[in-house]
Amino acid sequence: MPMPTHPSHTSKPAMPTLRQRLVFDAPTRLFHAAFALCFIGAYLSSEGERFIQVHAALGYSMVVLLVFRLLYGFFGPRPVRWSSLGNKLKNGWADWRSLRSAEEVLSPHRKVAQNFPLLLATTGLLLLAGPMLWSGHVVYVSSSELLEDLHELSANAMLLLVFSHLGLLLLISALRGSNLAWTIWRGRVAGPGPDLITHPRTGLAIALLLCASGFGLWAVL
Repeated sequence: MPMPTHPSHTSKPAMPTLRQRLVFDAPTRLFHAAFALCFIGAYLSSEGERFIQVHAALGYSMVVLLVFRLLYGFFGPRPVRWSSLGNKLKNGWADWRSLRSAEEVLSPHRKVAQNFPLLLATTGLLLLAGPMLWSGHVVYVSSSELLEDLHELSANAMLLLVFSHLGLLLLISALRGSNLAWTIWRGRVAGPGPDLITHPRTGLAIALLLCASGFGLWAVL
């Protein structure tokens, strides 16, 4: 006579695993993190002569990171190319102009319009980094009161954009119920569809980190 099956012995159906799409490769993620950390460190060490070498080393590391990002916009994967950024800005501006009320801005269906200010802040940071780093180099190796003012002005403008960028990330994350900063950090997002990145390029990210830190140290020694 068959024994009755105890409820604890019954097998539970396996929970479906939500697919994780790869949307950012390792060099792009490293650039964002390293560029932000170098800027914050350089800004905090900008006052006084005590930390001038630390300030300069971080600035020269940012030079390598910025040059890499400029070049990566041409030979990198499609999501980080300049043509892709241009299309996103164009579509974002068109969608932003079509907004008719504050309710539409907060709608979860207007992601393109919501991303537009975030893209503007990111683009502004890249544009301001050039004159900030160039003027900082000239001031470090020689002396120029005019360029010192330019260096300070561009650094303060970048700091304002950093706070704007972080504020927009928090706001959009709250509207969508997902942590966008965590998505950029992990490089993956849950949902259907193909991977936007075919290869993580971890080796290239390690090489970028070594080059940026090595050049920063070499430039001040």
